[in-house]
Amino acid sequence: MLEPPSEQLQRILAEYRLCTRGDLRRCRPRVRRLAHDLPAFDSVWIDALVQAGRLTSFQARVLESAHPESLRVGPCILIDRLGRGRFGATYLARHIDRNEQCVLKRMRLSPDAFSVAADRLTQLVTACHALNHPSLVAPHVCKQMAPDAVEKRSGRPASLEPGEVILISRFVPGLTLKELLIRRGRFPPDVVWEIGRQLLDGVVAVEERGFVHGEIGLTNVRLSSRGVATLVDAGVLPAVQPELSIHESVSPDRCDGIAPERIGTGAPPTVLSDLYALGCLLWTLLAGRPPFPSGDPLAKLAAHQTRPIPDIREWSPMTPEPLARLITDLVAHDPAERPQSAREARRLWGRPGRWGQHRVRRFRAQFDNGVPKVPPPAAHRTPGRWTVLAVMIFVLSGVVLSFVDQGARAHLLKLAAEVSDRWHRRTSALFATSRSSGSSLDPAAADPSSADGRRELDPGFLPLPPPNAEGIILLDSNGPYKVADISSAGPLVLRGADDRHPHVVITDTPLRIWAEQVVLDNVIFVTQQAALVSAGSAGGRLLSRTTGAKQSHVDRQPAALLLIRSQSLAVEGCVFQTHGLIHSPRAVASNEPPHESPDATSAGPGAAATNGPRPA
Repeated sequence: MLEPPSEQLQRILAEYRLCTRGDLRRCRPRVRRLAHDLPAFDSVWIDALVQAGRLTSFQARVLESAHPESLRVGPCILIDRLGRGRFGATYLARHIDRNEQCVLKRMRLSPDAFSVAADRLTQLVTACHALNHPSLVAPHVCKQMAPDAVEKRSGRPASLEPGEVILISRFVPGLTLKELLIRRGRFPPDVVWEIGRQLLDGVVAVEERGFVHGEIGLTNVRLSSRGVATLVDAGVLPAVQPELSIHESVSPDRCDGIAPERIGTGAPPTVLSDLYALGCLLWTLLAGRPPFPSGDPLAKLAAHQTRPIPDIREWSPMTPEPLARLITDLVAHDPAERPQSAREARRLWGRPGRWGQHRVRRFRAQFDNGVPKVPPPAAHRTPGRWTVLAVMIFVLSGVVLSFVDQGARAHLLKLAAEVSDRWHRRTSALFATSRSSGSSLDPAAADPSSADGRRELDPGFLPLPPPNAEGIILLDSNGPYKVADISSAGPLVLRGADDRHPHVVITDTPLRIWAEQVVLDNVIFVTQQAALVSAGSAGGRLLSRTTGAKQSHVDRQPAALLLIRSQSLAVEGCVFQTHGLIHSPRAVASNEPPHESPDATSAGPGAAATNGPRPA
């Protein structure tokens, strides 16, 4: 005989509308399997309801506790706990009289501050009661019990305890920006730009009602699957604690957007401090880290107070200049240099649009699937015999794009030919300058330590230096440099010194680079056969190899000069030279799946090879 649930459990389940008698009846087979030969205690019935999806794990723990009635708070039934803060906990809840989810925040306030804080919260709820903005959530219900109130119901805990305030607000489904940043790292610039527009629109909405948000940060912004970023808990912290307490033990991430004028002054949050916090948030999304990373909250506050926030392009070189300038204005150390209102900042940033939301929605959809496994680099076949004039690199998130439209292809080839001619003339001038200054591709000239000046090409290579702490490889010599695989966890910049023309010589293996973002600047990439031909035309010693040796290099020519795996690629002032090869390799190859972000890549005019245009 299967024991039914206790009368108390049945009463709570029915009163709180957690399940019906039919649900209990359908759970009987589960209870029988879980209990085996043991009595069917209430805990077994609760486990069966969890397996059936009628209860959450949080609700099961509360029902098994000594006070299962605490599952109801005010007009709501708690579903799950979303987090815990300095003043209480935040829960996902459901209105008991209708099947509508909401967010319930339980806050315990000190008796000294209760009256003033409760009045501020009541004013906030009154002003924002009818607010329905997609990018802003403020509480619309406030219930409170004074610290000196007497509990009226004996034997059962009251829904509110003395000195407690509950706030009810709209629930926004979606992950926080902090969770998304931890999962995949930095955000693309176009996505950050649209998120900034949306959040500024929300800040304007709360500013128009005479309040400030006061706690803009990664944990207080949720990104829905529709591509809408929403600020939550608007105005709550300024009402409860308007002054910043630097002696309070808080998590370090809570100090990432504290404006310098508030630190150590007791000044309350303002619209200008909200703009500073928003700028720090957008800076973090682009860089993948806060402006001043530290595990010590006091150290972070000291950095915000004494140091200006660096230009975002130092940590995210792919950030467009207009976006970097807008963020710099928001995080200005002097409040007078920031926009003087949220409305003025929105005028500079622009209003959120439908196409921008579409970009954010596509970016957000990437988090619904697992991180794709990146296979090892695959060997490329040598391209066929094409009469090639130039190469234009169009890389979108690490992919060489192909123009399908024939009109666009014809226009592209015409443009590539013009750019190729310019760079061919520049390359000839570079080699002429190199020969006249004694800095030809001859390893003896490149390496002054050579004793006899007659080293052949392979032994005379210079090694590529490793990236520095900022991920920059600076080539301060003309080379030639030997090809070596380069891997970086963050962005990578391969840059030639301003007064040099460094050559990276490709033999039978492409230069392979793995990095989150890649920037190539002022570097000449040349095949070994092209280096021999150029040196031979200059009368150098590189032609000391035999004709058979040259032919072996032709047989082992690479399929591409560079093989790059990255989210984005930018090329500026580079030359790709493949003279003398029967089958000209591609300048850059990639086998990554195509992405759709239109702003992920910028390529400079130096992205043309000197051999002529080749369709991607």
